[in-house]
Amino acid sequence: MKKPFISKAKQWFLRFLQLQLFITAVSLPILISWGLPISIMSPVGNLLFFPVLALFLLLSSIIFFTELFFIPNMLFIWCLEKLAIAWTTVMSFGSSSGWLIGFKTPPTIVLILIPLLAFLIIKTKKIKSIGHSIIFLALLLACSFGYLKLFNKPKTFVDQIECNGGQVTIIHKNGATAVIDPGVIGRKISAPSWVEYNFAQHFIKTAGTNKIDHLILLQPNIVTFNALEKFCNAMQIDTVYMPHWNGTLNKSGWRSFFFAKRAAEKQGTNIVRIGKRNKQIKLGDDATIFIEPLEAEIAYQEATFPAMRVEGRVDNKILTLYSSKYKKSKKAKIRLSIGSE
Repeated sequence: MKKPFISKAKQWFLRFLQLQLFITAVSLPILISWGLPISIMSPVGNLLFFPVLALFLLLSSIIFFTELFFIPNMLFIWCLEKLAIAWTTVMSFGSSSGWLIGFKTPPTIVLILIPLLAFLIIKTKKIKSIGHSIIFLALLLACSFGYLKLFNKPKTFVDQIECNGGQVTIIHKNGATAVIDPGVIGRKISAPSWVEYNFAQHFIKTAGTNKIDHLILLQPNIVTFNALEKFCNAMQIDTVYMPHWNGTLNKSGWRSFFFAKRAAEKQGTNIVRIGKRNKQIKLGDDATIFIEPLEAEIAYQEATFPAMRVEGRVDNKILTLYSSKYKKSKKAKIRLSIGSE
């Protein structure tokens, strides 16, 4: 009896593995074109999810019918609660953005070839066994990932994305990325949704990663803190830079700040507060970003912090940005100058 069971279990696992590889190959172009990252833990999650779901539905059905016929069911309710707690705990290990991989959008022909080859592997008669189809599907995915990461890497660029009547600047150089917000993200309460559904997708499609090495916030407020919390949960962020303020915030301001700080600590993100000293960020030997506190101060609630100027040098090109309110006080628009030094 053991051999048939082992044989059936082996056959079921091979079918499951074949299906997971096929689904990954077919869904890969869709996720890339939408700017969505791919989780490397999805096959493991699917393998664990099916038996847990079956057990959850079984316990739920038993509890429903026992309640219907007034049959004692405390044991089943206890089992269901423990199952939910255990599943939530297991899911928390996979909630980190470190499991996610982003890809820069490749040529359209590549997006078409990947699912087409997957269908040919499944349908061709020359590949008769499941094991061989698994090998070919795995090779297809390995070659696809290799091409996307090694040969479709983004080149050096300075990009801007529209946000609340202003621009958020993205700099990519030597595999490192910096994002500069002059204060436009915090203009609307919809900032967390903008981060998750607009910025993250645009960033992954252009930078080919879901990691931000340097996030520079020149003019923080409550909405910016809420957006920062979403940043930390949705993407990998190495370091966040923001002004050091004097004075105090109200209860809502402190609450938003500490929620963002807690999310940053959970993901291993460093928060650097900039006071009176300049800060220098290097994106390689030929790319440098300088953050300079200015004499002018910006007031927010009961606190004040210095206005900031950011100057960047990328491939002998100059980038200059100011805090949003500081530029308003000068009655000028945010200035972005990119030209030969």
